[in-house]
Amino acid sequence: MALALMRTVFAATATLAFSAFAFAQPTVPAQVTSVVTGGHWQRGAESGWYRAVIVQDGWEHLWSRLFVEWIAEPKSRDEDQKVIARVEPTLPFAQGTHVLEAHSIRGQRGRAFLTVTAQSNNRVEAEPHQVRLELGAPGQVKVLHQGSGNAR
Repeated sequence: MALALMRTVFAATATLAFSAFAFAQPTVPAQVTSVVTGGHWQRGAESGWYRAVIVQDGWEHLWSRLFVEWIAEPKSRDEDQKVIARVEPTLPFAQGTHVLEAHSIRGQRGRAFLTVTAQSNNRVEAEPHQVRLELGAPGQVKVLHQGSGNAR
């Protein structure tokens, strides 16, 4: 009888522990199709990294939106990472007309660059466009280049 009670208590404790762990797992919305993290930014005593998030919209004609986020480095082990800025950059084509794919965020000489490929959702045979963005301090994004082709 005592052994059966111990097994029941152990099973209940394990279930509760697993349930608590399961609730700690992040949930990614189904509309998110791509996430790219990299680079490094600094503003005064704050610093962190960039994250590019591609979100898909539409139904019959799918299209994407790009969001750039600035994630602050935690100051201690007890502090969580947090997004301190989020921008939806204005890209050089009409919103709702392209499906996007984010590539790596790369740093060069203290600057960070994000490359995005944009494929028209209106014309299947259309060449994809490459858009290069410079990422700066929190909230600062500059579109540098737009070209066609498959170069990354």
